[in-house]
Amino acid sequence: MKVERGPDGDYLIDPAMLAAKFGLPLERFRQKNRIGQVTSLVEAGEGDDAGTHRLTVRCGRQVWRAVIDDQHVILQDEMIG
Repeated sequence: MKVERGPDGDYLIDPAMLAAKFGLPLERFRQKNRIGQVTSLVEAGEGDDAGTHRLTVRCGRQVWRAVIDDQHVILQDEMIG
């Protein structure tokens, strides 16, 4: 799976894919996002991990975390919580 990048450099993740990861109907996920219950973080890899990024999306007590390469391909992902 590949993650897109917007013109401003932001990572764009398909909300339907994220909703499925969190076990939520798409509209419920969008509602949680609108009211600020979905947060995200991007971290750039350093040293041996240079060229990769870790994307973290939190929704309530659940966290989806993915590592992507320099071509924006998801190398690994996991759900926590």
